[in-house]
Amino acid sequence: MLLNKVDLNRLRVFYYLCSLKSFGSVAKELNVSRSAISQSLKSLENEVGTSLFVQKYREVIPSEAGKILFESIGPLFITINASLEQLKIAKSRPYGRLRIGAPKVLGSHQLVDGIWQFKKEFPEVHFEVTLDLPGRVLNQLIRSEIDFAIVDAGDVFAKLFPVVMKPLASERQILVCSSSYHSSRRLTNADYLSLLECEFLSHVPDGLEVKFWFKKHLRKMPRDLKIALSINDTFALIRGAIHGQGLALLPTYLIAKELKSGSLIKIPTAKEDYQNQIMAAHLPEKVPSIAEKKFLQFFSEFLGNKL
Repeated sequence: MLLNKVDLNRLRVFYYLCSLKSFGSVAKELNVSRSAISQSLKSLENEVGTSLFVQKYREVIPSEAGKILFESIGPLFITINASLEQLKIAKSRPYGRLRIGAPKVLGSHQLVDGIWQFKKEFPEVHFEVTLDLPGRVLNQLIRSEIDFAIVDAGDVFAKLFPVVMKPLASERQILVCSSSYHSSRRLTNADYLSLLECEFLSHVPDGLEVKFWFKKHLRKMPRDLKIALSINDTFALIRGAIHGQGLALLPTYLIAKELKSGSLIKIPTAKEDYQNQIMAAHLPEKVPSIAEKKFLQFFSEFLGNKL
């Protein structure tokens, strides 16, 4: 491969000489002597086996071979220079692309609203968002397909994945069902065994988030639950609960109207309500950019005011 025999620094000198058409201008731009430029050019011509310039009065003009080479490498050097400029900017202010993985409901509502507010102050930051279950976005993070993940139950997933978790906000969740389901199952003073006989609605087939509720409030984590519906959509779970399909663990801020009207009823417990820990996950070795730091600081405050 001929590229292995060509000094890339000489290509850089060649690029500037084609652009500026003067040994003196190139010497000033690169802070080297005219003789060093001349020597670099001669060495490059020896490497490619042809003359690359012709001298016309005080101006240096590319030969036909030089034009072909410049047309090839010119866009490359322009791209490299633009990338270096972006890296320089990114060190001084929020800039560039942020790739985020997040839960479906939070991502399609609070996250989108937060991004809109953030971009008012920092318009040079652009976002790519993936919405999925915590385990899936954390796997994307590990494969470096996203810059960071926002996950529910961060305190739990921190023990299952090799990532660093930082708290963003907490979300109060309660176990609820429709009034008709509540009456038919006689759940006014429900205990562990009576609840196990119920059907449940969950984001995942194994009902993991509901099992966490059992562990916190009843000090037991059931091995199996009767999952009547599993769907990765909180609003679908709300509708399922209202229609009497079973019990669902839901954020209180999303069902305040239904609780007030009595269409959904909370399963009472002796302990305080379950707090879903919403956290940001990073790879341990990754150094976050200024844009990432600024956005997470902003979004933590934004999220705390919304939940």
